[in-house]
Amino acid sequence: MKKSYSNTIMFISILLNVVFLVFFINHYFNLGSKDEISKTYESFYNSVQSLDWTLDLVNTSTEDKKITENMYLSNTRLNYVNDRFIFLENSINGYTQLNLPDIKNKLSLLKYGYESFMLSQILGLEAVKSEEFRELKEQIKDFSGNLPEKYSNSKAFVQKFNNAVELLYYY
Repeated sequence: MKKSYSNTIMFISILLNVVFLVFFINHYFNLGSKDEISKTYESFYNSVQSLDWTLDLVNTSTEDKKITENMYLSNTRLNYVNDRFIFLENSINGYTQLNLPDIKNKLSLLKYGYESFMLSQILGLEAVKSEEFRELKEQIKDFSGNLPEKYSNSKAFVQKFNNAVELLYYY
């Protein structure tokens, strides 16, 4: 009788050790992914700031050639923002409280809308002076200024991020 209790206790002890080992390994890997998400978000945030800065260059340019060059640079930055967002979306891997489909759609619409401005400028239609272009710049500036600077797994971050996304709209 004593032998069966010791076998049962040993089995339960081994089972608990395996469960705790799996728990600690899972916890360790989750810590790494939070750092990865944080770095990826920082890259996304910096790319949005860079886009805002290059759009400001478009307005300060006076020559048509320089305006077109700065618009091309801004288009490249907008593509980079889209790429960084896709990378962020893949890193988050199912964190559903962020409004990821909405921002993905809005960034794609901005990308294709901006390309039409760039084409209009190349064709000599002075797209930079249009009201729509000013609105596009304004919404990027608002979005950039309202994004949280650092990633955190909190309700405040989610709310601030989603509020910033709401500032983007297709014109």
